[in-house]
Amino acid sequence: MNTDILATKVYKALNRELFRRSLIKYFFDKGFKESMNKKLYPPVIQDISMSIPKLVGKIEIQPYVEDVNPLTGLVTLGWNLFCLGNQRMFLGNSTHTNLNSLNTAVNGPICSEGVKTIQYKTPKEVISFLMNNLADSKDGDMGGEQPYNAVGISSLSGMVSNNGGFFKKNTFVN
Repeated sequence: MNTDILATKVYKALNRELFRRSLIKYFFDKGFKESMNKKLYPPVIQDISMSIPKLVGKIEIQPYVEDVNPLTGLVTLGWNLFCLGNQRMFLGNSTHTNLNSLNTAVNGPICSEGVKTIQYKTPKEVISFLMNNLADSKDGDMGGEQPYNAVGISSLSGMVSNNGGFFKKNTFVN
């Protein structure tokens, strides 16, 4: 196998794994320590692209007004996650009983006062959605440059040769 092709495949696999781990760390830091299968309050992840800089310009969390009842003061927001502009994931709804909680949900930190949430998605589903749409797309390439300058072709050739490196036959490297 050509070392250029192998280097590119290794680079993409490592890059994909790094991206997956950064998403897991993001949700872990958001409080999903026990399980990634807990339901997600959509405004919680509005800062995801600021926390993972490679996502800037590639994803967007967008609220929209689903229902307004002026008599009772209830406002229902729907939340979408857009990836690369044309891939959409519906995250869920939130119902707000006062304008303060509505403003906080859209513009500020999380406020549970006056909020009733109908939650649909989990962090595991969000990670899967982003991995499928970003990691497999040229527009969603999570890497910068190709690995040739950082690692070098000669060192990759040494790693994959039959006589040495990381991939020795029937041996394990710690």
